[in-house]
Amino acid sequence: MSVKWDNYFSERTRHITGSQIRQFFSLTERPEVISFAGGFPGNDFFPREHIARALAELAVDKSGQALQYGPTEGSYDLRELVAEKMRREGAACQADNLVIADPTDPKWENFTAPALLEVADAAITTPSTVALDAARLGRPVAVVGYDLALEKYHPLPILRKSHDWTDWVNQLTSTEGYHKLQQTGQRFLQKQTLSGDATSRIVTYVMQQML
Repeated sequence: MSVKWDNYFSERTRHITGSQIRQFFSLTERPEVISFAGGFPGNDFFPREHIARALAELAVDKSGQALQYGPTEGSYDLRELVAEKMRREGAACQADNLVIADPTDPKWENFTAPALLEVADAAITTPSTVALDAARLGRPVAVVGYDLALEKYHPLPILRKSHDWTDWVNQLTSTEGYHKLQQTGQRFLQKQTLSGDATSRIVTYVMQQML
């Protein structure tokens, strides 16, 4: 007898879709595609000699410790360096409060943005696709604006001053305010997304521009 597993999942899972960003990654493997994304520098620009020298020094200076299994939280020395940098920037941060995570490691899969949004009541994000993920799940979402022009994120609340943060959080505490923020997220979602296969449309557009 077959089991209808859908009946055992929460209602939220019925609205989960695959990450469009991950779909885009597959395009970067095509030789005719040149990615201008900030996270994909040209292979020729990697400082390979410097990286090779640093790896060699780690293997020698640490007696091979860098090649061993380490704590889940990541190297304490590395976490202390990150914490020191954050303290210089004004954050009250200690190495013990940091975790160095490899997003490609399966053990962190449960801690991706969509997974965390599943159990969150609302989200504050820097300008990123997390805003879309939150809106898709019906979570109120605000964007940290800094000094950036963020017209593409309209009509989402843009947090620039301290009172913007407190006003937004206070709005979340009332049922009426929470629903209004949800509706704002849905307007943002309708404005920024199209139904269907986005990857195929992008590939078609790129190929048309190349002709």
